[in-house]
Amino acid sequence: DRDGRLHESYHTLSVTPLTDEDGKTGGFLCAPIDVTRSVVETRQRGLLNELTARAAGATDVQEACTRAAQALATDPDDIPFAALFLADGVSVSLAASTGPLPDLTTFGGGGFGPAVDAFETCSARTFDLGQPTFGQAIALPFGQTSDGHPRGILVAGLNPHRASDEDHHAFLM
Repeated sequence: DRDGRLHESYHTLSVTPLTDEDGKTGGFLCAPIDVTRSVVETRQRGLLNELTARAAGATDVQEACTRAAQALATDPDDIPFAALFLADGVSVSLAASTGPLPDLTTFGGGGFGPAVDAFETCSARTFDLGQPTFGQAIALPFGQTSDGHPRGILVAGLNPHRASDEDHHAFLM
């Protein structure tokens, strides 16, 4: 518990017996080694491999979204929920999702704002969902239409037990 919330953390322990002057074990020296980064990177590489493998057989954009959601569902630690939306030039509709979705109509207390902003600017946006069960999410535009607009947008929950640092952001991009 740091900063008032739980953090994801992994450690390897190296235990060495300490002997006394008679050669008997009088205690132990326990040296923890933080391996969180390695564990998380391995898990994230697995998700990226899963996304690649599932996307390979998609025959259209809808199927690609469905397969991507299935792949994202394999890593609820990094992506607790995901919603993939497709745009058709007039409207945006939910193509596929995974995990328990928050109320996506109340982003930032004022509608679909961050996702719309990410879509219109063709750039990622991280935002607070402002809902008790959900922390932060990221809106990532994907694909491109002939007029230069995104083909769709991924709204994904962020791991509530990890800081959104550069490594986490690079993984999401």
